[in-house]
Amino acid sequence: MDDILFGNNNQATINRLAKRSYRANKQRNVFVTIALFLTAFMITSVFSLGCSYFETYQMQQIRAMGTTADVAITSLSEEQYEELSRSSLVSVVGISQRLGSIDTSGMDDALLSITWIDETEWQEHRVPTISDIHGDYPQAKNEIMLPTWALRAMGGIDDPQIGMNISLSYQLGTDYQYISDEFVLSGYYTDYSASRAGNRGAAYVSELFATQTGLPFDSVSTAMISFSDDSNALRSCEKLKRKISFTESQSFEIVPIAQSNSTTIVLPLAAIIVFIIISGYLLIYNILYISISRDTQFYGQLKTIGTTKRQIKRIVRSQIFRTAVIGIPSGLIVGGIVSLGLVPFAMNMMYSSDTDHGGEIVSFSPHYFCGCRNLHIFYCNHRQHETSENSCKYFSCCGFTLYGGKYKELPRS
Repeated sequence: MDDILFGNNNQATINRLAKRSYRANKQRNVFVTIALFLTAFMITSVFSLGCSYFETYQMQQIRAMGTTADVAITSLSEEQYEELSRSSLVSVVGISQRLGSIDTSGMDDALLSITWIDETEWQEHRVPTISDIHGDYPQAKNEIMLPTWALRAMGGIDDPQIGMNISLSYQLGTDYQYISDEFVLSGYYTDYSASRAGNRGAAYVSELFATQTGLPFDSVSTAMISFSDDSNALRSCEKLKRKISFTESQSFEIVPIAQSNSTTIVLPLAAIIVFIIISGYLLIYNILYISISRDTQFYGQLKTIGTTKRQIKRIVRSQIFRTAVIGIPSGLIVGGIVSLGLVPFAMNMMYSSDTDHGGEIVSFSPHYFCGCRNLHIFYCNHRQHETSENSCKYFSCCGFTLYGGKYKELPRS
């Protein structure tokens, strides 16, 4: 850096002073590095566990409901479907048709409906709620797709194979005369809504099968809707009723997941994170504040010989970087590694009594935030450190002056 007064390049000298000052404060540097490491480690671990639990909780709620839609409108007409597709209030609209039911007399009180859903409903509302999808959605008239729990209940089919034949008896519409037929298994999947609904689910059939039943569109069709503004499904339903005409027999069934409250999870997590941040701040601040009493004399001597504030700040910031580059990344890395084993273990402990809870999500998305927050804490503390050093006059900083050829301590006033 070119000094303003003398025009000399003293960058090498400043770097050498910063390096020597850093080495002279080994004990302080160790404590600050440990404090940074622990703060980064704790924030990373708690964020990972809390966010993973929150995302897992949301995912399990969605899977338990069996759909990501906000509301279901029964007895849908073709004209209403066209209006819903054009409405700005609706972001996604899918069609679900309940065509009949399967004879489940030998399936331990299970209830299986014969259902056809369109491509939009399958991809947007159903696929996100299931897992372990094998095969494809039915295309041919005699193809069928079933959940794994239904296959086990039918005849102990624990290892289903795509293309295997399955004999079923079913009824269509309001005709309770059962028809025996043979279907080809086009796909199977893991369904989580059966545990909530009491072994109730759907056997998916093709559009060709639905068309050949001859059932009226409005008698079997239900619109599954996701609103553009999903903050309040009830209010969105009222707006939709004012724009589109619905009959009194049609019902709006709001999915409970859209109205669930996650405040009980977010607030405790936020409180823990704030507590860790404050604790880390105070720990680092106190370590640096205690070291000021020793550093003050050093910086006072530098001022005495003409060192500028900018040069002193450069020395301090060089020490900041050396300490932070060790403490913060190591805390984040170790926190991430520990979380890889801690989070799945904690999730399994939380749901150890539930054998079909819907899986877990391990989240590491807050790591960048953790690093930035720790850097911010450390920077604020060192800014306070710099302020304390630069606000002192050089005589009071030094506490010593050359008197009679020897250094003597100045008398206190």
